[in-house]
Amino acid sequence: MAGDEGVPTAEFIAGVGKQETTPFQQPSTGEERESNQMPGIPDRPLSSEGPWLVFSTEGGIWAVNPDGSGLTRLTGTPNMKLRLLAEGAAPTGGKLAYITSQDVYFQLTLNMITLPEGKVEVITPLVSNQWEPPKDLFSDHDLAQMARAIAEQPSLAWSNDGERLAFMGAIEGRTSDLYVYDYRDKSITQLTDGPSQGFNPVWSPDDEYILHFGTSTFGVGAGYMMDGVWAAKADNSSVITLYDPGNSGAEEFRGWLDDSTFVVSSWNPSCGSHMLRTYDIFTHVEKVLWEHCFTNAAFWPEIGSIAITIDEYAARDNPEGLQGVLMFKPGSATPEQVLDGNIYDVVFSPEAYAFMTYVSPDVYLIASNGEVLRIEAITGNLPVTGYSNMEFAWYGSEGLWVNVPIDPSIPIRRIFEGKVIYVTWDISSEYLLFFTDSAFYVAKAPEFIPMRVSGQLSTKDVTWIMP
Repeated sequence: MAGDEGVPTAEFIAGVGKQETTPFQQPSTGEERESNQMPGIPDRPLSSEGPWLVFSTEGGIWAVNPDGSGLTRLTGTPNMKLRLLAEGAAPTGGKLAYITSQDVYFQLTLNMITLPEGKVEVITPLVSNQWEPPKDLFSDHDLAQMARAIAEQPSLAWSNDGERLAFMGAIEGRTSDLYVYDYRDKSITQLTDGPSQGFNPVWSPDDEYILHFGTSTFGVGAGYMMDGVWAAKADNSSVITLYDPGNSGAEEFRGWLDDSTFVVSSWNPSCGSHMLRTYDIFTHVEKVLWEHCFTNAAFWPEIGSIAITIDEYAARDNPEGLQGVLMFKPGSATPEQVLDGNIYDVVFSPEAYAFMTYVSPDVYLIASNGEVLRIEAITGNLPVTGYSNMEFAWYGSEGLWVNVPIDPSIPIRRIFEGKVIYVTWDISSEYLLFFTDSAFYVAKAPEFIPMRVSGQLSTKDVTWIMP
């Protein structure tokens, strides 16, 4: 296994964990206040300035201030089980779009919460009454696939300015088509109308086009029957047919290199991910980066770098059985192998400003220049990284720990004993909020003494809403 140990170099620290953060603003009243908080949590309402932590439980959707105060139930109807609230969180403006349903696939409805007002409204049913699937879902194949496109696949995407929401729906026909909801004038515009089941809308960086994919069937595990890939003009003036996916079992969007060029890979059951490439929606020029099998990939948006992992399974069909982490840097014709070994996963951490991968018993951080830092893992997974000084929170079945790996003088501390299922930092890294199987806590730096916000709430469906 390649990689350096010990105290990080000045060059590494310069390339990791150093990024500008945007100051936030904030929310207000809601439907119901929680009152069984521990002493030490401020007694004040939901903030009018934000940001707000919003989460869904079986009992509805809740909001809370970063310090644990102001816990408020916004609605008694939860987010649908197959999707996460984070998919519908607008980048700005205090808006959260989410889907509700009956028995997962029925009565699919697009809703919106606006903070700080706490306003909850129905935007539109996503399926017209005429095309509502039968209770025996798969007795009508086409309607079943339509419902799966909306319920199972990514189907919500905010524009980068936070004013328009792209969503998939079957409002004007029996297939899943692309629509745009404009928050400014409350209008809904249908952008596509075709025979395939559209899914996974993605805005271009300039908010001019919405990339999306189509299939005739999602299958049962061996891949989809892909029909095509399109880019629809957000103003409804045109739709560009991009390419035929051929025998691909899925097309995996990885990120945008610029306003017209995106990174994508294909998938099939025998190889997994493969054929990593770039594609320009205007010129239709395709450039292959890596044609062989790989396991997972992560994209670094600010610099356009891509990291892929190759485990021992994917390496079987690769040249010379290559394994590890490969990094594709902008302008480079060939990837750089930054780690070797049987490595399964890699992510990009915007808080650490680095790629991260877990290889038992260690975590590796990969800086923009390809330099690698090894950190001894406390639990068997990746840490949750803070924003201000690259604080790490490690959690699992045995508890919750906090440390600052770039400052070895700060000792590792176990701040909670017992199973923890979800952890998040606030933007200032002053507060660490976490859930167990039965309770919700907040811990304030630098002591990080856990204070119970609620003894009745537990979830993993959590997101931050920005003002």
